[in-house]
Amino acid sequence: MANLFDDSEYSVQLAGANLWYKTGNYQKALELWEPILEDMKQMLGAEHLYTLICMRNLGTAYDKLGKYKQALEVLKAAVDIFRTVLGADHIDTLHCVESLALTYGNMGQYSEALEELESLVKISKRIHGVDHPATLARIAKLGETYGNSGRFHEAFELLAPLVVIFSKDTLGTESQNNLAAIESAAITYTKLGKYNESLQLWESLVDKSRKTLGTEHPDTLVRIHGVGIIHMKLGRYDEALQLAEPLLDISKRVLGGEHPYTLSRLRYLSMIQENMGRWDKALKLIEPLVKTTKTVLGKEHPETLQCIQQLAMAYSELNGQDEALKLQEPLVDLSKRVRGTEHPETLLCIQNLAVIYGRLGRHEDALTLEKPLQDLYQNFWGEEHSETLSLIQSMAWTLDKLERHDQAQKLRELLVESSKRVLGSEHPVTVSRIEFDISKRGLGTEHPDTLTHIQQLGLTYGKLAKHDEALKVQEPLVPLFKKVMGAEHLDTLFSIKSLGWTYGRLGKHDQALKLWESLVNISRKVQGEEHPDTLSHIQNLGWSYAKLGKHHEALKWQEPLLEISKKVLGAEHPETLACMQNLGQTYRKVGKYNEALELQEPLLDISHRILGADHPDVLSRTRNLGWTYTKLGKHGEALKLQETLLVISKKILGAEHPDTLFCSQNLGWIYNKLGRHDEALKVQEPLVDIYKKVLGVEHVDSLACIDHLMWTYAELGRHGEALKLKEPLIETSKRVLGAEHPVTLSRIQNLGWIYAELGRYDEALKLEEPLVNVSQKVLGADHPDTISRISNLGWTYGNLGTYDEALKLLEPLIDLSKQALSPEHQVTLACIENLGWIYNKLGKLDQALILQEPSAIQLFKQVVGAEDPTQDPRMLFRIQDMAVTYTKMGRYNDALSLQCALPKISEQLRGNDHPNTLCHIQILAWIYAQAGQYPKALSLQLPALQSFQKILSETHPSTLTQAQHLSETYFLLERYNDALTLQKPLLEASQRVLGDKHPDSIIRMYDLGQTLFHLDDCTEAVLLLTSALDMSKQVLGNEHPDTIKCVQYLSSIQEQLSRKGSRKTSLKTIFKGLRISKK
Repeated sequence: MANLFDDSEYSVQLAGANLWYKTGNYQKALELWEPILEDMKQMLGAEHLYTLICMRNLGTAYDKLGKYKQALEVLKAAVDIFRTVLGADHIDTLHCVESLALTYGNMGQYSEALEELESLVKISKRIHGVDHPATLARIAKLGETYGNSGRFHEAFELLAPLVVIFSKDTLGTESQNNLAAIESAAITYTKLGKYNESLQLWESLVDKSRKTLGTEHPDTLVRIHGVGIIHMKLGRYDEALQLAEPLLDISKRVLGGEHPYTLSRLRYLSMIQENMGRWDKALKLIEPLVKTTKTVLGKEHPETLQCIQQLAMAYSELNGQDEALKLQEPLVDLSKRVRGTEHPETLLCIQNLAVIYGRLGRHEDALTLEKPLQDLYQNFWGEEHSETLSLIQSMAWTLDKLERHDQAQKLRELLVESSKRVLGSEHPVTVSRIEFDISKRGLGTEHPDTLTHIQQLGLTYGKLAKHDEALKVQEPLVPLFKKVMGAEHLDTLFSIKSLGWTYGRLGKHDQALKLWESLVNISRKVQGEEHPDTLSHIQNLGWSYAKLGKHHEALKWQEPLLEISKKVLGAEHPETLACMQNLGQTYRKVGKYNEALELQEPLLDISHRILGADHPDVLSRTRNLGWTYTKLGKHGEALKLQETLLVISKKILGAEHPDTLFCSQNLGWIYNKLGRHDEALKVQEPLVDIYKKVLGVEHVDSLACIDHLMWTYAELGRHGEALKLKEPLIETSKRVLGAEHPVTLSRIQNLGWIYAELGRYDEALKLEEPLVNVSQKVLGADHPDTISRISNLGWTYGNLGTYDEALKLLEPLIDLSKQALSPEHQVTLACIENLGWIYNKLGKLDQALILQEPSAIQLFKQVVGAEDPTQDPRMLFRIQDMAVTYTKMGRYNDALSLQCALPKISEQLRGNDHPNTLCHIQILAWIYAQAGQYPKALSLQLPALQSFQKILSETHPSTLTQAQHLSETYFLLERYNDALTLQKPLLEASQRVLGDKHPDSIIRMYDLGQTLFHLDDCTEAVLLLTSALDMSKQVLGNEHPDTIKCVQYLSSIQEQLSRKGSRKTSLKTIFKGLRISKK
């Protein structure tokens, strides 16, 4: 032994290890003690006193480092040897037993800890005496362990006298044993809800600990942590946060990121965030913490159970009730088994389970849990303990939900007075309870919502999407806040902010806007231009402008706000990310899709990294990116995002949460864009009823859902059903949103489109002409929606045969769209498509070809041969228009190479009987006929005509066109009587539906004249042909191909009649009046 301890190297190492331990550098102490212990065992033996002391020191170092399993293994072995070799009463045995008991306590094994400590205190009293500092310190630790076991009153009986003893100067209150004893008392006072007494102890401890141990010593950090907890318990959240954040950083640096004390401090930081209402931030902390705590401390450690408890309630506060329930129900059973049935933490678990039941609407289940808890709480904590008051508050809320308002009111009257006495008049909990009482008087004692607890009512209703109920509480509350607290008090501003959000969620954006404008002005004055609250109000103001369709006004606020937010809060702060999200949405609304994409793609990556894939904000940002993809025509990418998003949203938020419903709505919309209309319909039809039930018939989101269903009906060719939805929807939209709201304008545009699809072009025109003027005024001339509406108006003019009017609109529109949007933008391509179609109608085939060919050929390559074409089915018409132009130019093989594939693709996307599929068949048959392949033409045309008559109507413009094409084929086959059977009623219907001077009516008059001439009814034929010629000159012009064709045919008839020497006076008279140039 002498050789070992005389060795200067060992002496230095032991002295160094002891010094490191005393200064809180436990890892360095451990690194010295571990090799020394092995040397001692070899040289001195495992049962030598010095070896045992080294074992105890090593076990204590393991404990301080949070390595509890290793500590337990070493200390249990040491205690056994100490008792065997030295006896149970030896002073070193007692020290070792004390260390073992502490480790049991740190592991949450309170029964084992109590067994050792109770025995230890008895021995210490007998050997050292009752008043010895070592005995007093062990009594303090026993009291603390009673507290941890939920035996608070026994703890208090032991600890209260110690506080008095250790406050006497004669005992030397700065000795570490004495400080540890006071710390035990402070912990127990905290558990008993004696926060003011506890705070005095903790603050005194911090001062003494800083002086004797240093600011970063682990024991000092424990005591700073205690002060922070009391600040939090007293509602001083800013002070608590100012302590908690730097404390966590120091703890990570000094003890390590996975030390139990560090994990505990991380949990309390999340609790502060929860108490400040920052549930998103709390969730980001607590989710990974649960996993780490399970790994480090074990699944059944009390600290692990506390973390699970917090995680469950964070889910619940964020409306993830299903996820909360999955955690909370097994947690109650686990807590009963591990802690005991009546342990305070078990009771709290049961209370929180009741809260979750209540939020799920299971109020009877909640009350069944709460009623027995009330007696237990009052017996255990006392009638005025904060935990008892919290339970009474929850019970009152449950009774309200069960319509037992008298009972609830009696509880609340007691609650306000008790809260004042226990917590103080200015404590946030007391203030909220008083606010409720004021609110009750303002709304009337018999109103169910009045009796609901104000502290949680507005926010909880909002999170449950019960915005009407929230409004009933919040509207009368704002003026009361102004009266009681003052117009510029921060709590008043918060109440206005909450009301603004509720207005927004109810679609009452005008009312919300007024609130945000006043808030921005007051906040700038009271809090400053760059205060986070001011930035938040500006963000909300921009959001309201956007919701009102005033997107350029929104941009004036949002663009500078993003830069300020990056500077003040940081590029990845949640509020900065929200600014990016809102600005991206506004860019999309004004048609700046690439600018939107530049914000949204990195935003989603950052959000995934910071918040996790299942966070509600990530879901919202995923949805927004999907919308932008669809606007850019990237429907396949949008679909992948949306399908994944819907699954996650159902899991996190529930199937009927508004955000989940919105996901379903977007999925249906994308299915439509991809031409998968049957799938869209399966999503949308039941969704309308759910929206009406959850949000109400006239909620803006319910109206949007009806609008989308209408669109799907129209895409499926069920225009009658679409019209039944659309016409009343327009009136509701005007009333709810306003006649000039962008959404209302879009719905008017869609109604015009349905009228056009039904061939009711005059009615479409009556909507579209004023719509263009309003759109230019509200959105601007270069807005994508305005350009699209001008293009639609041009198309309607074309369908009405007023080609010159169409040209005046469409020719300058192409350049505007290219400049304002881009040459590749879908709106630009639609404008080109419509202008090419007009050129085609006017016989300007070369000009049509220049416009149509690049887009058509590119589209053809994309969709033909693909197993699952992801293009919008309407894009097929661009290919078809090109095929029509090729046909009119006599390039039949080129035309057929394009058109032959279209019916099959359209059938795949839309079905056999969809009008668009029939249209593609119709044009294919027409091309066959023009190319002289009459049998192929007839095999398609006869069944197509029957389908058009059945699906659309006998007088629908598309049906008339199909009858015309079939009659032309009969004519080319010289089946003149068959042609005549179709042509006479066709002309009458065309003149009735489209008008005498419509180009289609003119060409049908010409066709009938041709047929009559071949049937030798020359007089009637020439009369029709000359009438057709006059109208064609007047409507289409002298140089239109149809006019020239009519002239040529009449000239041919004149020559034939001259050769035959016709003597009919009537014909001579007709031809005498005509001046037909053979040229």
